[in-house]
Amino acid sequence: DDAALDALIRSRADTVYHPVGTCRMGNDADAVVDPSTGQITCRVLLDPTYASQYAGCKPIDVLHGDPSKSTPEGYAYATGTSRYRASIRQDSFAVNLSGSLFDLPAGPVDFAVGAEYRKQTLNLTSNADPSLLDTAAERSAYFAGLRGVPTTTNFYWLTNVGTAHGSLNVKEAYAELAVPILKDKPFFRELSVNGAGRITDYSTSGTVETWKVGATWKPVDDLLL
Repeated sequence: DDAALDALIRSRADTVYHPVGTCRMGNDADAVVDPSTGQITCRVLLDPTYASQYAGCKPIDVLHGDPSKSTPEGYAYATGTSRYRASIRQDSFAVNLSGSLFDLPAGPVDFAVGAEYRKQTLNLTSNADPSLLDTAAERSAYFAGLRGVPTTTNFYWLTNVGTAHGSLNVKEAYAELAVPILKDKPFFRELSVNGAGRITDYSTSGTVETWKVGATWKPVDDLLL
């Protein structure tokens, strides 16, 4: 008798990247005035113990607008060593049709059918050196001269990752049916049966079929089983 159709097409992509060397960012943000020149410089360059390790450090201003424009040299220093870049994308399509097939004495026979397709893709690149593990010695050397670093800080902020590339997809289809049997009868204010089935195909693990059969019985207005 009547039906409703809806469809959805959606694509979303996210890129996660970590281009900032954590020790570099901390040191060029820790800027002070050089008493010998009166110029702003990285505090660590005034410490002879660590000055050679951070040669080339340039102060960065992260409080006043875009640091890539206000202090381009400091920005370039902080972002000069990349770690990884991950691109994640999901494409999906779904279509659903629902409505009533015909009327019985107890009410309309309702149905719903639909299908969906989803694909997810990951591309992760990294130039992290796998020989540099997050050990106490490496962590101490990496953050040497940087003030306020907790002893539990990870060496590469998240992890020392390698590369990864792959994709997976899922295809699904379903059907549902609800059939009224009785209505407004003694001890049968409502009686109906329903069934549903779904088939899902995973590119990684194969096909799965699921189904259900049920019934609804309402003997009186205040009780529904």
